[in-house]
Amino acid sequence: RATWGQARHLRQTGGRQDPERRGDHPDADLPGRPHLIRLSRLALPGIAAAAGLLAAGCGASPVDLAAPAPDAAAAAACEQLIAALPAELDGLEPRTTDPDSPLTAAYGRPAVTLQCGVARPAALGATSRLLVVDEVDWFPEELTNGVRFTTTGRVAYLQVDVPDDHAPGSSLLVDLAGPVREYL
Repeated sequence: RATWGQARHLRQTGGRQDPERRGDHPDADLPGRPHLIRLSRLALPGIAAAAGLLAAGCGASPVDLAAPAPDAAAAAACEQLIAALPAELDGLEPRTTDPDSPLTAAYGRPAVTLQCGVARPAALGATSRLLVVDEVDWFPEELTNGVRFTTTGRVAYLQVDVPDDHAPGSSLLVDLAGPVREYL
């Protein structure tokens, strides 16, 4: 009587037991297959160039985002805040900004953008409704394609623009609450 491995080998090879026959392999776990194709040295540069083009097309381009110009105290707090941002924001991967600035950040596609040290929102008044998330006050403003949240009552104003694709944005604000409380 055949062992389990031998029976499996017989099923895989159609009952053939001769490992010298084409399609058979002496190991029951490795079916006979044609060898891998060897590429000539001349083909490798072309393949590498094609792979480079594919990778360049898949990469995320920098997000155009103006850098704010806050006073010295706000700039120092903002730089610490941006440096302390999480590696992901509500599961969104970070992206580079253009120009590169220690006062800005972006995450995901379409980009959720952060600008620290912006001017006080013109619509923010004494009776404005605020959204409180983990002890951080946010002033929400509707945009054409999303929502803008701006911190209030801090050393600096942090503005977070959330596109409709990532709405409502409250999970993003939860992720930002810790660094905002600590640095702003």
